[in-house]
Amino acid sequence: MSRHFKRNLSIGFGLSLFILIISTAASIISINELLKSADVVDRTNMIISHVGNTFSYLKDAETGQRGYLITQEEEFLKPYNGAYDSAMSSLSKVLDLTADQHIRILALDLKEVITRRIRIIDDVIERKKRGEAITLPMMRAGKQQMDEARIIVDKIIVSEKNSLAKRDATLTSLKKYSRILIVFAAFFAILITVIFFYRVRNDFRKRLLLEINLRKTEEETSRRIAVIEGVADKISSKNYSVRITDETRDSLGSLGDSINNMAESLQFSFGALSDKEWIQAGLNHLSEKMLGQQAVDELTDNILNFVCNYTRSEVGALYLLINENELKLSSSYALEIDH
Repeated sequence: MSRHFKRNLSIGFGLSLFILIISTAASIISINELLKSADVVDRTNMIISHVGNTFSYLKDAETGQRGYLITQEEEFLKPYNGAYDSAMSSLSKVLDLTADQHIRILALDLKEVITRRIRIIDDVIERKKRGEAITLPMMRAGKQQMDEARIIVDKIIVSEKNSLAKRDATLTSLKKYSRILIVFAAFFAILITVIFFYRVRNDFRKRLLLEINLRKTEEETSRRIAVIEGVADKISSKNYSVRITDETRDSLGSLGDSINNMAESLQFSFGALSDKEWIQAGLNHLSEKMLGQQAVDELTDNILNFVCNYTRSEVGALYLLINENELKLSSSYALEIDH
């Protein structure tokens, strides 16, 4: 019983602990993936922002060039001044943020395109300052570099958004399965807890009933042993008529039967011995009554009176054999004689 009780406790708590470990692991994995996803989102947004800033600086340089070509005033070159350094700084941040080889290659290509575009802008501005004519092929070359830069920027942004979408899809799937796993783990944990609660409770009830029955059996055994001891004491006091009335078929019942048999045997033996002693004492006293010179009538009276008193008989008569076919009443005890 104790082993079964401990086994139920061990199985119940072991399964609950196992499910708790699984649900905890699933929760930790899900939380880690959420944190990673948050980092990826932040990094992607920063990459997109820096790429956009890089292209924006390039457009500022082009805007400054266009304003100067139209007005020939240095004031319009403010957006152009420092645009290259700002663009290179933003592009360096993109390279620092990404470990994707494809994005890094695109960023390096964008760096070359920006460098070529800034050279063209520098050349156009210098020509304009010297009063030289700005040809259409020069402007078309600048436009071509801007278009190429715009394409590269779009590729970087699309690539980052695609990576983010894949990450979101993986995270959504993970959250879905984690949620299902946690729900099932909680359900089975509750189910196992309920099942083993009832099993442990039933074992505890059985254990309690067993203890109650053992206590009752112990009390009954003590009572029966006390009865047997009392009977044995009475038998030892020469009361051989006492008996044990225990009909239970067990070892104590068999012991009671043995004691009863012993009492019967002792009662028979000591009864027979008492009868012999009684008879012998009577014969001795009768012999004393018959001693001395006595007449026949006196002798028969003494004999009959003694025998009737000794045996506690109410009446008695003593006859003498006269011949082979005749008896003569010699003495009587409490008997009316019809003459």
